[in-house]
Amino acid sequence: THDEVLDGSSVSNQTISKKQITVLISSGNFNHTQTANQNLALQLLTDLSLPYVTIDGMDADLKAKRDALFEISGIRGNYPQLFLIASNQGARKTMAATTFLGDYAWLENNSAALVDMVMTAPPPPLRQRGGAEFDTRLSALSSEGESFG
Repeated sequence: THDEVLDGSSVSNQTISKKQITVLISSGNFNHTQTANQNLALQLLTDLSLPYVTIDGMDADLKAKRDALFEISGIRGNYPQLFLIASNQGARKTMAATTFLGDYAWLENNSAALVDMVMTAPPPPLRQRGGAEFDTRLSALSSEGESFG
């Protein structure tokens, strides 16, 4: 995978992480296999309840974004291309990393991993109670009668 890091401006006093799937497609694609793979990729993301945005490589207004994604993936004119954009907003600046994931075949073989990448929330911070630190998630689960094994 290829990563690109961009710096931005400050937003808040705490760090906020956000992940977004971006799918590079082409509405003017006449390659039937690529067109089918685009449709299948978008349907699979929908079926997995994964939010995504599309960038149409044929849209002249989005040419700069398309070219930037081509540069990150190292692949031109092959659709769809899937990217994960992870941004961290902190007290002093915003950093975004764009990672090329792959094509439709990658999505088919890695859909479960992608769900984990996008939907997994960061764990809550450890809290102090009675002088001992503990993970609030484990406390909540064990109080509901679940066991770990």
